[in-house]
Amino acid sequence: MRWYDTHAPHVVPQFRDAMRTALIRIAENPKQFPPALKDTRRALLRRFPLHSHVS
Repeated sequence: MRWYDTHAPHVVPQFRDAMRTALIRIAENPKQFPPALKDTRRALLRRFPLHSHVS
């Protein structure tokens, strides 16, 4: 989030929405996301070049 605050503040609201949506989807059905590291799954944020690992 800090990187976007500094380099692209105009996309911060979209980033927050994308992250919030991903976290809701993960909470509702975590097994729809592929396994990643030990005891975690990976969710990609399509518009943003990152992913989130959750356990």
